[in-house]
Amino acid sequence: MNNESIGKTAELQRAGLFSAPVEASGEYKGFLSNLYTQARSGKPLPLLVSGLCEGARTAFYLALACELREKFGRGFLAVVPEEKDALRISNVFADCGMRALIYPMRDFVYRSIVSSHEYEHDRIAVLDAVVRDDYDIILATPDAAVQYTMPRSALAASAAVISLNGENSAWSIEKLTDYLVGAGYVRTDMVDGVGGFSVRGGIVDIWPPHTPDPVRIDFFGDEIEQMSVFDMLTQRTIEKIDRIYLTPAREIMITKEKRLELAKALSAQLAYIDKTPVSSDFSAEAKISARKSVQNELDTVNSGLDISFGDKYINLIYDERVCLLDYFDGNIIAVQERNAVNERLKGFGWHQEQQIKELLAEYSVDSKYAGYSLSFDDFSYRILNSTSLFVDNFASGSGLKLSGIYSFTTRQTPSYSGKPELLLEDLEGFSASKREVLLAAESEAAAQSTKNLLNENGIPAVINTGDEFIGGIPNIIYGINFSGFEILSSNFALLSLYANPNSLSRASSAKKNRPGKKSTRERIMSYADLSQGDLVVHVTHGIGRYIGLDTLTMDGVTRDYMKIQYTGTDKLYLPCDQLDMVSKYIGTGGDDSMAKLSKMGGTDWAKAKTKAKGAAKDMAKELIKLYAERMKLPGFAFYPDDDMQLQFESAFEYEETEGQLEAAREIKADMEKSYPMDRLLCGDVGFGKTEVALRAAFKAVGSGKQVVLLVPTTILAMQHYQTILSRMRGYPVKADMLSRFRNAKQQAEIIRRVRRGEIDILVGTHRVLSKDIEFKNLGLVIVDEEQRFGVAQKEKLKQLTRNVDVLTLTATPIPRTLNMAMSGIRDMSILEEAPGDRLPVQTYVLEYDDGIIAEALKKELRRGGQVFYLHNRVETIYETAARVKNLCPEARIVTAHGKM
Repeated sequence: MNNESIGKTAELQRAGLFSAPVEASGEYKGFLSNLYTQARSGKPLPLLVSGLCEGARTAFYLALACELREKFGRGFLAVVPEEKDALRISNVFADCGMRALIYPMRDFVYRSIVSSHEYEHDRIAVLDAVVRDDYDIILATPDAAVQYTMPRSALAASAAVISLNGENSAWSIEKLTDYLVGAGYVRTDMVDGVGGFSVRGGIVDIWPPHTPDPVRIDFFGDEIEQMSVFDMLTQRTIEKIDRIYLTPAREIMITKEKRLELAKALSAQLAYIDKTPVSSDFSAEAKISARKSVQNELDTVNSGLDISFGDKYINLIYDERVCLLDYFDGNIIAVQERNAVNERLKGFGWHQEQQIKELLAEYSVDSKYAGYSLSFDDFSYRILNSTSLFVDNFASGSGLKLSGIYSFTTRQTPSYSGKPELLLEDLEGFSASKREVLLAAESEAAAQSTKNLLNENGIPAVINTGDEFIGGIPNIIYGINFSGFEILSSNFALLSLYANPNSLSRASSAKKNRPGKKSTRERIMSYADLSQGDLVVHVTHGIGRYIGLDTLTMDGVTRDYMKIQYTGTDKLYLPCDQLDMVSKYIGTGGDDSMAKLSKMGGTDWAKAKTKAKGAAKDMAKELIKLYAERMKLPGFAFYPDDDMQLQFESAFEYEETEGQLEAAREIKADMEKSYPMDRLLCGDVGFGKTEVALRAAFKAVGSGKQVVLLVPTTILAMQHYQTILSRMRGYPVKADMLSRFRNAKQQAEIIRRVRRGEIDILVGTHRVLSKDIEFKNLGLVIVDEEQRFGVAQKEKLKQLTRNVDVLTLTATPIPRTLNMAMSGIRDMSILEEAPGDRLPVQTYVLEYDDGIIAEALKKELRRGGQVFYLHNRVETIYETAARVKNLCPEARIVTAHGKM
């Protein structure tokens, strides 16, 4: 583990497989020589690199990153036109075991709004990595790169090191707490996110922005006893550590001195508002509003509260105007697709000007502070006068003074997924021209399948798990999603076997920082974190109320104790090293804390335990009986996965999460057993339940069985039907839908085809439970949102599913279903991980303000998005819609409500 980085995974670096063909080209050698010449010169000029297709461009970046890491111990900055470009490149770097970080653009907060800080945490982690040279490539869009941020000096001053021994071990809880508050960390009862910390007795938990997991410091008095990285969900230690490196949690760090300066600036702004006369541009109402807003900000500053509008005064808080480019002063900066970058930056600059005009028109800030990013001209000047390169598709350097133009000859190759004939044909041509070929497969199984295909057709191939190319034959790798390309001068071709080469989502990046696998029960019960007032159960003494932690000195030894209140005046002080004897009470009356407390030393608890043991035995007998009956039922053992199943799964448009892969494995394993499956698949909306279900359906069809997908609404039926048609296009699967969207004649034809076995998958509402529906060879029933079906439908469903496999999908399982799953009567899989690369949700909490609403609406519409405006009363919904239309005249507005 890196001295200053917790949890960084040491991986086999495989970048050489892709960078070597670039490094072998004469164009790259000439470029590199000129680059170093420019770096040494006092007045460097940019270089232009052209002719690189998408995959070759990423390989070029890998080659440059490896070169700079070896020579200087650091990487470079790449300014890309879109966030999706940054994601694609960072995914490949991460798959190769290299450190790629994305520096995001964030919305500056100019008003007193409570907001979330995920983007700030990401930005701080990147800045810290740059300062410590702990990166191979930093990726940023131009608007992110020019936004002002904290200077290097401020970042260095607010960083801290804590160690078990030596000069950095002199920390007390009070000193650490003061530091964390000053560094922008938020104190909570229990750490549940980045930028938070908690203090419980002698334990301090912290989650710094640059670490994948939180860290825990155990104090014994004023001395650090031990430190560790721990799992947020289970609260269990992952590994012991002897050093923690802390960065600030906020970009805007306001010291006591700067708070005083800010108070003076706000007072001056109030005086300026007071002396400004009312005019057509500054009405009496506007003046009152402006004065109230600034006065509230001044009160916030003087009261010592958190300053949420600090972004507005970043130029007062920091003496230097610094952006990401300043952190790379002297380092190499690459600008990808210069024209697209310039266009985005010009648009961003225009919007910045509009925001500043609005702030000044509202008298919200003095003009001397109203600047929040580099201008387009400043950005261009910085790039043109630093060690930089333009990476463009075409060699166009008109109007630029360049030190050299380097034109590569590359060609993009198509995806060969599902096209074995094309692959064999092209490999024959590559072999004739003695071209070195690298094939990128999605998984080890897909790589082996490809190798078998080539061998069967007389083409020797090898699966390469190293970092050097094995010459003379096609090399097959897996797990690195790279767009296909050819470099003609190096006589090299990379052929992608991915259905979606270089897609934005990837499972591998999520796997690196994932905690260890937990049991289903453990995951569901992870909510049982204690708060004061909660009911707890002690193994010996029974039900009590958790009061809190006390530090007591007994026999000269100071320790932390858990304080538990029992009936009457009885209290138990439990040493913290005996916490395994206590668990949270989750029985009847636990939610409202109305359960009866036990009496210490009484017999009630012993009787209750005896009674519970008896009930548990009875339940165990019932479970054994249910399992025995279930295993006696005649079922169908579906066939193991074949090549078509693997091909279908690898054609999925996105990278699966680990939860999806695990759930699919569990479900398919159940289907291959000789007794009927009864499995519950739980997962939030958008977590990928449908894809898992479709893999099970495809497996059933491949075994010659029919599938029925039962849904509660016609709209959902149509959505699932369209998904099935899209997902299974090109495969011998026939699907249809039965709902009120079909007329009587169409329904009769569908029923006839189902009876004859001509339909493999039938999607439908409760209509599929009707008596006239007969399946020729039903093997799998998939039920979506079981809780939305009535008693009558569930009874019919029981008759339908007596001897067939059943898969139930739900985001909100009903208590009885959940209880059955928890008890083991039904098997359960859980999808608890969102798809990779989802942008964090930014949350703002504030009083209603027309200006802020208008600004938010216009910003979302400018980026081509949509807005959902939730109103709480049907009676005034049209009035609200009219007000929104007035705030944003260019918007097309419709209203909807549920009043009958």
